[in-house]
Amino acid sequence: MSLLRPRLPTPSTLPIPKTIVVLHPDYPDGKNNLIGLPANDDGGIHYDTVLVACQILANNRWDGYFARKTAAPAAAAPVFERVERPADNMLRGHEHYFCLPDRPAPNPDSPYPIVVTFTDWRFPHSGMPSIWSDVDLNPGHLGAGVEERSMPTEGCCITACGDATEKSHVVHRNLGDWFNVNHMRSYAPRSSMTTQQINSPANIVCMRKDLHALFDRGVFTFVPKEGHLALHIFLSTPSQQLESTYHNRVLCPLTLTSREYLFARFAWTILSYGLMGEFLEEGLPDHRVILRWDPQRMMHAAEVIDQEKCRTVLYAKRAKSSSRSPSKKRPAESGSAQGRGTSANADAGTDADTNTDGPRTDEESSAGNSFATEEEDSDTEDSPPRGRSRKRAIDCINSAEAYVNVQRARMVPV
Repeated sequence: MSLLRPRLPTPSTLPIPKTIVVLHPDYPDGKNNLIGLPANDDGGIHYDTVLVACQILANNRWDGYFARKTAAPAAAAPVFERVERPADNMLRGHEHYFCLPDRPAPNPDSPYPIVVTFTDWRFPHSGMPSIWSDVDLNPGHLGAGVEERSMPTEGCCITACGDATEKSHVVHRNLGDWFNVNHMRSYAPRSSMTTQQINSPANIVCMRKDLHALFDRGVFTFVPKEGHLALHIFLSTPSQQLESTYHNRVLCPLTLTSREYLFARFAWTILSYGLMGEFLEEGLPDHRVILRWDPQRMMHAAEVIDQEKCRTVLYAKRAKSSSRSPSKKRPAESGSAQGRGTSANADAGTDADTNTDGPRTDEESSAGNSFATEEEDSDTEDSPPRGRSRKRAIDCINSAEAYVNVQRARMVPV
């Protein structure tokens, strides 16, 4: 009898889904794309997922709604008909307008402003949408037809895998300034493990390395569906295999994780270049009206930006997106028991979380020494700069004050 087992089956590849586009009613048709999302939910998009996404773009307007343009007499103003929530809770159809109740008719002379960068978005302390505030992060029985899974200690919150995992910040660790300005520390209990609340266990999930890299590229995030937290894919990957394996998968229980941080991560994903780029693309109208956060006045201010400024914002988003590319291998260090290799998260845009208050120790890797060495030596945001002594870098990181300064000096992702 052979000891060999069959090779693993190739993951199924789903066809590229159509895109459902949400339009801004105050700009001319053909130049008014607000956001486009892949119809990965049985030919549509989960209604609340896309609705809350658009409400975030409109500066947390939870009263916003979808509408269709109806035929109007020549020279008459367009008429928008509200789209009621479908019985199956799926938004279908190629195009929908996102309207506000205090602006029932298009106003091309004064479009309602849009938040286009995460750093200009403010967290809604007065209340999140009910679908987020009511979601169960530590479910028991999931209902008929839904597989229940437990998560081992330090196991991946998506796959329950206990190997090749690492800690991942929910609100990205490079967003410390946004975290502090938005008073997000109030959603994390004080911890003796860290002096920075962004490193609190409430802002940490355990994730397999390859999934962590995709998570920090904005490929997917977690959203409430049917009362439970599930993985939702917003950007396709070259293999087109991710959707068939992970889309709409219910997560393992997140006992310590803050739902407020999860909601902020959802907003960060929506405001990424991959989803928001078309709103700012070249060839659009002569201007856009966006919201900027004024730190002196502690309030939003509407700003009219022309095509040139649109390009500036767009190129900044593109630059931060393209900076998330795999890094080069680094030569083996003398005396190292493990060769230097690339890991699944060797990406300048990944969180690459290990010990968030200092250098990682081998004991903190749930994957063992070999994975710890690969992950530790990847050229990620946690790695010491090239050409510097690792000992010197570790000594520097061990100083809390120096570490904070290093974090603040790094580029904050939009």
